[in-house]
Amino acid sequence: MHAPPFVPHQNSECCTDVNVGQHERMLSLGVGSLLLLNSMLGPRRTRPLSLLVGGGLLYRGWTGHCSAYDAMGVDSSDKA
Repeated sequence: MHAPPFVPHQNSECCTDVNVGQHERMLSLGVGSLLLLNSMLGPRRTRPLSLLVGGGLLYRGWTGHCSAYDAMGVDSSDKA
């Protein structure tokens, strides 16, 4: 039995709506991963900030929801 391919959630129970487009989500996941790696291996003085921003970007990419976009009324999702 093979594991299903990785696909980020289209909707999450914790969020009311997806408001981030697919390309932005993939970019958020990539940059967030690099920042989390930096939080473990990078210079000690940048680790806390890298951890916070990286975690936020991973959340944004995984759920497709951006609270800042929500507050500004922005929706860059690929909804038709």
